[in-house]
Amino acid sequence: MVLLGSVSATDYFVRVGGSDVADGLSNATAWASLAKVNSVSLSAGDVVSFRGGDVWRCPVDAYFNFDNGDAGANVTYTSYGVGRAVFLGSYDGDVAGSWSDEGGDVWLFNLTFPNPSYDDVGSMYMNGDTIFGVRKIFGLANLSSQGDFYYNQSTRRLYMFSVGSPDSVYDGLEMGWNSPIADFRWLPSAYTGNRYVDFNSLELKYTARHAIYASSGAHHIYIHNNSVVGVGGGWCGSCGGPLQYRWGNGVEVWNPASYIFVYDNFLERVWDAALTTQGDGSLNNNNTYFYNNTVKNSTYCFEHFANSAGSTTVNVSFVGNTCVDIGGFLMASEQRVDTSGPKCIRYGAQRGTASGVVVTDNLCSVLDGYYYFSSMSDWVGWENDSNLLMDYNSYFMNDTPVIY
Repeated sequence: MVLLGSVSATDYFVRVGGSDVADGLSNATAWASLAKVNSVSLSAGDVVSFRGGDVWRCPVDAYFNFDNGDAGANVTYTSYGVGRAVFLGSYDGDVAGSWSDEGGDVWLFNLTFPNPSYDDVGSMYMNGDTIFGVRKIFGLANLSSQGDFYYNQSTRRLYMFSVGSPDSVYDGLEMGWNSPIADFRWLPSAYTGNRYVDFNSLELKYTARHAIYASSGAHHIYIHNNSVVGVGGGWCGSCGGPLQYRWGNGVEVWNPASYIFVYDNFLERVWDAALTTQGDGSLNNNNTYFYNNTVKNSTYCFEHFANSAGSTTVNVSFVGNTCVDIGGFLMASEQRVDTSGPKCIRYGAQRGTASGVVVTDNLCSVLDGYYYFSSMSDWVGWENDSNLLMDYNSYFMNDTPVIY
């Protein structure tokens, strides 16, 4: 693999307290917002650096809208200074006066939310992630315990059960919104995949959907050295099911996509799969590589499936990753409606064709009562499938090692 982007055309800087009317060419003249970055046409070799430790709230400011590099140089999005820049996929519920008392310990958040295609507040994190809200889907009557919440999709209003105003009861209240933070499908003028983008050294937190999503022909995307924490719980509107169906992957590659490199990232508390390649229809996923990532407290560490007979998967690697305490994300394990249970590695439906699938040299620990790996019925006999290499993986349960 050759990592492009070593030639820099222009370096831009962004920090809290900057100015969007400045030139953005130094820390002293840095821009202030992600919306400003999205409004500028970047070229191959350009680097956008966000000041480490600063925080941007994407539902209020903007989500990433990437520009493209070319075969000679990437467009790069990264951090500068100390630590990672932080991008939140959530609304802030810990603001004085932001809740109205509806009576009976039910509180209404004082905002009518926007109406995207999958309108939903799907998760709540309180007191520095030590407490999770419990989502109720069948109306206000189901709000009965501290931390229960209900999002009314018709009125786009959020209700919460709390003995006392939530902004005074909790020290920090993040409400995850159902949109990817970094979406490599979009361009300003068309619904098409990005290409030649380096996305590194950033921190993404508290989205109710996927944190990072690559699809629609995206190719040559480099995702590395990022931290991804608190993902999923939003309504899966495209799943064709009721509001109980909730989703959220850390990094999802959905067909068609190719040459997606995901490495040296840290992912924690993911509702579904921390790392996954998926798809349906007569489309392809080619040359997707997940390696040297660390995953903690998620439902699945790695998941692969191809739902349709016409789909093809070529050269997908999951190599050298460390997965710790799979099944340890209590918000997911206590609220998911499916009964299959967490797993280190999940092979889903393989109705299309697959070749060059490599799962080797991974280390994974699961909590007691869960499984190392599983296969759905559509990929019967995967253990002897010549298109799948699965070897030298080490699994632990209750400190007991198993090597497969």
